[in-house]
Amino acid sequence: MGATDILIPDYGGIIAVSMFSFTVSGVGPGATYEVSISSSQTFILTDEPSVKTNIYPNFEKFNPKVIAYNSTFYEITYTEQPVRAEEPMTGVNISLPLKIDLPPGNILVNVSLTDVASSLPFINCTFFMGDLIDRKMYYIYKNLTVSNPYLFYFTYITLGNHSATINCSNAISHVDYVVTVNVWNQCFQPTGMFDRDYSNETNPLVLYTSQDTDLGSRMAVYCTEQHVTYVWELTTVDANGTYSIPYAYEPVVPATGIIRFAKGSIEENIYKVTLNVTLDTTWVYEPTYIKFVKPPPFAYILGGNLLSVKLNKLSVKFDAMTGSYDVMYGEGANQNLTFAWTCKRFSTNQLDALSNQYETAKQNNLLDTYPDCMDKLEQESNDTNGILNMNLTVQEGYAVSVEVFLDNLTSNYTQLLQAREGGAPDVGIMCILNCDRKYATTLKSIYQAICHDCEPGEINDLSFLWSLQGINDAPFDFKTITLTDINTATISIAADKLLQGKEYKLWVSASGGWGRTADNTQTGRTLWTNSPPYNGNCIASPTEGNATTTSFSIYCSGFLDEGDNFDQDIVRDKNENRALKYKYFAMDKYINPDGTERLERSETCLKEEKCVICQNSISHEDTVVVLGEKGSQSVNKASKSRQDNVVTSAGQKLHQNCRKSYTNPKYNALANKDINHETTNVPTLRSKVEFDFKKHCLFCGQLADAVIGRKRKSDVYPVRTSEVRGRLAFVQDLHAADALYHQTCSVNFRTLKQTPLAFSPPAKKAKTQAGRKSSLSESFLFAAKYLQQNEDEQITVADLVKKMSEHCGIDDAYGVQHMKNELQEHFGDKVIISEINGKPNVVTFRNTVRSILQEFYEQTNTNRRIDEEKVHYPGSC
Repeated sequence: MGATDILIPDYGGIIAVSMFSFTVSGVGPGATYEVSISSSQTFILTDEPSVKTNIYPNFEKFNPKVIAYNSTFYEITYTEQPVRAEEPMTGVNISLPLKIDLPPGNILVNVSLTDVASSLPFINCTFFMGDLIDRKMYYIYKNLTVSNPYLFYFTYITLGNHSATINCSNAISHVDYVVTVNVWNQCFQPTGMFDRDYSNETNPLVLYTSQDTDLGSRMAVYCTEQHVTYVWELTTVDANGTYSIPYAYEPVVPATGIIRFAKGSIEENIYKVTLNVTLDTTWVYEPTYIKFVKPPPFAYILGGNLLSVKLNKLSVKFDAMTGSYDVMYGEGANQNLTFAWTCKRFSTNQLDALSNQYETAKQNNLLDTYPDCMDKLEQESNDTNGILNMNLTVQEGYAVSVEVFLDNLTSNYTQLLQAREGGAPDVGIMCILNCDRKYATTLKSIYQAICHDCEPGEINDLSFLWSLQGINDAPFDFKTITLTDINTATISIAADKLLQGKEYKLWVSASGGWGRTADNTQTGRTLWTNSPPYNGNCIASPTEGNATTTSFSIYCSGFLDEGDNFDQDIVRDKNENRALKYKYFAMDKYINPDGTERLERSETCLKEEKCVICQNSISHEDTVVVLGEKGSQSVNKASKSRQDNVVTSAGQKLHQNCRKSYTNPKYNALANKDINHETTNVPTLRSKVEFDFKKHCLFCGQLADAVIGRKRKSDVYPVRTSEVRGRLAFVQDLHAADALYHQTCSVNFRTLKQTPLAFSPPAKKAKTQAGRKSSLSESFLFAAKYLQQNEDEQITVADLVKKMSEHCGIDDAYGVQHMKNELQEHFGDKVIISEINGKPNVVTFRNTVRSILQEFYEQTNTNRRIDEEKVHYPGSC
């Protein structure tokens, strides 16, 4: 800033009317000011301060200039903005059509002057057309005359009623114009295809490349008589929209109304995904933006986050190499991981005390004040630093943390280990169900205590006690929320019992065993429950209506989620913009006896929408038509012709192919021809047969020969009251249900063996991968049979790879990851692959018999007769 000051009270005024005032000062007595107020007007002023006024007879736009000087000083100063003498904006007319067709969606806005005697130089106009995808504000700066109007062209992308706002102004006045424009197409539902929150490149939908993702149109097609085709296009863009490059993507399955982005099939980038839905006579298209990102690596140290280990153990292994992996490729994919470790020492003698000290230090940023213990850790191998060993010599606690790196992505995991004295067993907790990083409160969970240093069978002589502690919560009776006893090796927590967005510590103490001291040990596991989405809202339209006739639409937006983070942070969560899935259900309002209200989920409302022709669900993946009055009459006429009970009404949704086939006269004739024919009984698929206690073996679930009078085949026996009574939770008395079992199954059950192969369900035929020898499927079955015959042993995936190589050779045998995939494909949920006693990728059967045996082990002592006990099985995993 200079010494000269220029004061202009008002920079805008009306031509030949407004008086403009210019005051200059600042240099002091004896100064001279040359004041230029237009290109042709300059005045010399010598007063301090000096004032000049002026009325402009014509349009003027000029930045005033002042030259100030004296005998020792010289300065030139300009104003920051121009003075403007203009005409009022009378006679400005804004016009545009109020209804347009899409396609093409083109609209013309005409800004003109009706007063032939006037002109408006340099007016500013802004255009916001209200489109739900093209939400940009458009600007012009133009001379407006009668012969030179301004024509603004715009193309709508979305259907519906849009509020268009046009504003034109100069320095002294403005004109505002707001109007509703109806953009319509009689063949398409105006709700659109995608979520409009992601219709801009600056706010894309964030998805992981490691997951299968289906993107589908949610727009219904009204013109049911026309053929529908779908054309998808992808282009890569940057966050600022400065470039767009076509991307040739080949989906794993042909794209129709839905396109699948298969796991690992698309690169990290921001994509503009456009769907064009074309009918015989019309079309619409809509873009959305997706940002595919690679997930951070999964970080884990075998054994969990809370461990207690005896001092007499030679060394303890911290294995992050085996437990961590690249999420893109799953367990075992650790070749590209690198690791960085830290270790802190705590003066504690109990695991719960160590946990409390660590959490307090972490919350107060005091971990750096605790002694370092990296000198106690030694790298197990020169090939990787993912596995470290520690010798335990002092009763104290350790916080060992690992940071796992994959490219520029990282994840962390901390294991708290308490070294202790005494001879109690070293136990750990293995998760069986609900094992993700965040605990799902709406699901039940199952955890099993495992012994790391027990002899075979010794675990049955251990005593267990489970407890659950909510952080910063008062103690409560854990038994009230469990499905099993808290004194068994396995604990099951019921669904909907833990609070959302909280941290819990699950503890189990163990004592007893063979020849051990009388002390006990403690181990734990931290449970972080998932938080509900927040910060959003839902709108219902309409808000009220008539039962059975009114159709309601629910639109939800703005919801955020914390993801794998343990807290909610609105700034972070907005930036990360995680994708959410929505499930809708109705609530019924009831009045309690005390007059208060309660809400309960409705059992009759918001059922899954079904096609009344095929009785299958209607999902976003399907090509759907919405019946008009004529279309509804056509379906009802076909139903009458077929002697069916299908009844439809206008507005109802059907699968497009179902409607076409159902109303096709050719198919109607065939249906009528078959009405008089006797229906042939079609054999029911094996997978669809429901279990019947009177027909199927209690233990293996296979068909048992029926008892005829007092004679029966020697292999089949009815269940007596002294036998096992708990195959399924909803059958309380197997004897009354006339349940049967195979004798060999019963013997195997009572002698703790697996279901006999003769009564095992036939395995699904293993698929032969393209490019591999067909004989490999036989080699895989050879390994699978070996697993079934030796199920009681701790057989790992690597063992099965070796066994397969004995049949087909080492070069053709599957790799570890491929073998895991084939096992899960072949056996389904009958097997679980997990770490047991520090041994990774152990394959264990988890079928009905094994589940019963496991429950039996948890609730009985080894020396007690099985027939004297009553097995309780809380439900299916």
